[in-house]
Amino acid sequence: MIAPTLVLLLAGTAGGAAAAFAGLPAPWLAGSMIAVILAAYAKLPLALPEALKAAAFILLGAQTALP
Repeated sequence: MIAPTLVLLLAGTAGGAAAAFAGLPAPWLAGSMIAVILAAYAKLPLALPEALKAAAFILLGAQTALP
């Protein structure tokens, strides 16, 4: 069985890549969010350790602060 963290990371990466390929704005942010939301609605096992969650918030904050 694939670990729930790996499922989460794979879904986010696939969504970001698909959005980048489609030429959407902020593809790695929007595409990964959409993909993870769809995975959650599909009841896939998703988990994110606290350390990765904190790192994600820092990266999101830095991304929104960039011009």
